[in-house]
Amino acid sequence: MAAKTVYTCRECGGSNAKWLGKCPHCGAWNSLDETVAEAAGPAK
Repeated sequence: MAAKTVYTCRECGGSNAKWLGKCPHCGAWNSLDETVAEAAGPAK
């Protein structure tokens, strides 16, 4: 399973699936940090 990248805002903690110049949650500019989300295993 491929790792999933998540971008989290340093100002408000909001997360996005793609990098944006401005956080859509709080409006802070250039505040998104890239992190690798834990990949969930297949449902059983």
